[in-house]
Amino acid sequence: FLTVDELKTFKKMTGGDSLYAEFKGQQAFEYTYNGLLWFCMNRLPKFGGDDGHWVYDGESHGSNQFTVTSDKQIADGETPTAVGETRITGVGESGTENIFTVALQASDGRDVTHNYEISYVYGALTMEPKPIRYASESADLVYNGRAQIHGGFTLDADTALVEGHTAAASQGTEITNVSEGEVENRLTLLVRDSEGGDQTANYVFEQTEAGTIRILPRPITVTADDTQKTYDGTPLTGESVSVDNLAEGQTLTAALLGSRTTVGTAVVTVDEASVSIVSGEAAVDMANYTLSFAAGTLTVTKRPVTILSADDTRVYDGTALSNGTVTALDLVEGHTAQV
Repeated sequence: FLTVDELKTFKKMTGGDSLYAEFKGQQAFEYTYNGLLWFCMNRLPKFGGDDGHWVYDGESHGSNQFTVTSDKQIADGETPTAVGETRITGVGESGTENIFTVALQASDGRDVTHNYEISYVYGALTMEPKPIRYASESADLVYNGRAQIHGGFTLDADTALVEGHTAAASQGTEITNVSEGEVENRLTLLVRDSEGGDQTANYVFEQTEAGTIRILPRPITVTADDTQKTYDGTPLTGESVSVDNLAEGQTLTAALLGSRTTVGTAVVTVDEASVSIVSGEAAVDMANYTLSFAAGTLTVTKRPVTILSADDTRVYDGTALSNGTVTALDLVEGHTAQV
């Protein structure tokens, strides 16, 4: 490159620059300018943005770090400063361009940004999910006829949710019947913030330990219902049973043992071998229940009967008139009344 003085001398030696001029777009002509024409253009720096990387903590993050990525450097004594940045909070915002703006100042504080044609290469911002480790609890569940889960768990001591967030089991290993034995309690967790918003995507979960769950038999008592009737000469037998604590939607049936024909009481019991339980039309595994039994009472009461004496008449003969004929109302069929 030439110095300015050398360029001036060169121009004078060569007769200056040949230029074209015109008047209002007409009458163009050529002339020679013996002075120095000086053209100055803005510098063309390019700034590269930082690739910001964080682990989710519920806070907003951004990066205003940058580097000059082109060979068009900044003039001596002038300093670039980032005056704008992009910020992200959640994992779902990962991949967002790190858009920023640079301003340049001279050493005396003047804004000299206008002297530059700035271009940018934007980085990408990444938010990694926060790792959470947890262990599921063990539990004994009483049979209720439906699939059950146990959502109890504890977080490892060295992991914690963001303040204001709470976790609960949204899914888990299901178990229904006693016959399934012990199964591992595998859970899926859901995280919500204080306003109920779903924040699960901002976490990555690892179940470090699995408890076990099992179904215990449901205790029920089957009671033969008390039954009573007025004596009719036929045996009185039990008619129904009552069950407490049976699973919702299920029905129990059973036969009864015992009878009473004459006036008095007798014990009626449940035939334990005859007990069956169904849910809709499907038989229920009896291993899901522990059965207790209670007896009932059969009572036959006396039958009320009305005895009517016969009417009679005769001519007076000085002796007592009597008639031993009677009529009994409401006697059992086949029975007779005598005086």
